[in-house]
Amino acid sequence: MHDPRQEDVPAEDDLEAFFQEWFDPLTRRALFYSRGNSVIAEEAVDHAVDQCVKHHSATGQLAPEDRVPAAWMTTIIRRKAYSLLRREDAKWRAFRKLFKSPRDEIEHVHDRMIAAQAHRFLSSLGGGDRMIAIMHYSEEMTAADIAVELGLNASTVRTRLQRIRGRLREQLGISVRPSLMLERGATE
Repeated sequence: MHDPRQEDVPAEDDLEAFFQEWFDPLTRRALFYSRGNSVIAEEAVDHAVDQCVKHHSATGQLAPEDRVPAAWMTTIIRRKAYSLLRREDAKWRAFRKLFKSPRDEIEHVHDRMIAAQAHRFLSSLGGGDRMIAIMHYSEEMTAADIAVELGLNASTVRTRLQRIRGRLREQLGISVRPSLMLERGATE
């Protein structure tokens, strides 16, 4: 392929001869700029051809006076291909951000169901217990910190947290396995 700046510029009204000579090289450049994506390359070439035809219809020239036609079209192709690639990349980034894999999609739905259940559960708690649960689980405060904040005894806060967990297990239908209790050092 020869340098487009050194090309012989066809006669201004010889649009068809220009495209016969330069269509394949411009298509190869479009494939390069579009990272091998033939759909984007084709759209970029179509856009450049449209721009060239519009310019030729308006002025009778293949390109602006200060530009070599093939170089001008290459610039149009490059810009359009990069624009389309950025748009395509943005779509995929947004999709991957939501669902990294089918398993993540299932986990996302599951998390939303759990969040809805947790919201219903918190709504069912009294004001003091709700506050303790939020401080402990959302703000990750210890029982001692909660006790200081609310002016309660730390053992009272721990007892209330145990009762809250017990109510949550009941609502979710979760039973504690005896082996888990033994691992924690609890007895039946």
